[in-house]
Amino acid sequence: IVDAGMVTAIRTAAASGVATKLLSDPLSSVLALVGAGVQAHTHLEAMLLVRPGIQEVRVWNRGREKAEKFAEEWKGSIVKVVVCDGVEDAVKGADIICTLTPSTVPLVESEWVKDGAHINAVGACTPPQTEVTPALVARCLLYADSCESCLKEPGDILNPLNAGLITPSHIQSTIGALLTAP
Repeated sequence: IVDAGMVTAIRTAAASGVATKLLSDPLSSVLALVGAGVQAHTHLEAMLLVRPGIQEVRVWNRGREKAEKFAEEWKGSIVKVVVCDGVEDAVKGADIICTLTPSTVPLVESEWVKDGAHINAVGACTPPQTEVTPALVARCLLYADSCESCLKEPGDILNPLNAGLITPSHIQSTIGALLTAP
């Protein structure tokens, strides 16, 4: 018997790990986790595998207790985990940002994210869900797991599309295509 939820968490983090290895700065040292659930644990493991230079992990969760529990579980590991009071505190200056919540309101503002930061936006997988502002999406180079699903499912893509801030051609490529490119 396999725990389907855990398989999903591992699979999602693995995809984010591949994207991070291909698209983020190899010298990344600061990781921000927006959300402190199961996905945060698997994403931290994946990020450390592909970016072993990460030294500081900033975590924010709507319920601070969950973020504190997350930090406690990683105490004594190879990275310093800092619980942040707000999303802005977590993401400002971060090299890699993982958004891991089912939020229905944008949590990450464009002006908080430094140029060149890598974002794995994985929590908003249905049209009503959104974790990043349309302005941030418009600023980014987008790479998808599947172009077809990205144009139908995540609010993070649908909102800027519907607002006219991006077009389908804003998606540069898929992660799979990057892996198989010569």
